[in-house]
Formats: sequence, structure tokens, C-alpha cells
Amino acid sequence: MSLVSNDYTSVINFALTLLSLSPVVIALPAIFTGILVNNKKIMGKYTYGRKRSIIYFLTIEIILVRGIIGILSS
Repeated sequence: MSLVSNDYTSVINFALTLLSLSPVVIALPAIFTGILVNNKKIMGKYTYGRKRSIIYFLTIEIILVRGIIGILSS
């Protein structure tokens, strides 16, 4: 597939595929960040509480699920 062509449909499909993949790619570092901010040894008094951790990981889960739905629908 060439990005420089007269067929712009393939370019648009490629861009939409990349947009669908970005939430999935972002989810992995976000999960590692969530684990990091829950570590009392590393974060000390700045550790996330239980409620904030649940909200954080729920948000990451929603982003990941929507990314997977985007990939499957493209």
C-alpha cells in the first residue's frame, strides 16, 4: 500500500486504522503507570487511594474496550 496515490480511500482507511489502534497502544503504558502510582514504596504519601485507583483502571478499561471495538469495526 502506498500513501501517495490517486486512491484516497486507502489513505483514509489507513488513517482510521491508526486512530483505532492508538487507544490500545496507549493502554499498556497507562496500566504500568497505574501500577506505579499504587506502589507505596515508590510513591510514598502520593499513592492513589482505593477509590481513585478503581476509577483510574475503569477509565483505562473503557478506553481499551473502545479501541478494540474500533479495530474490529474497521
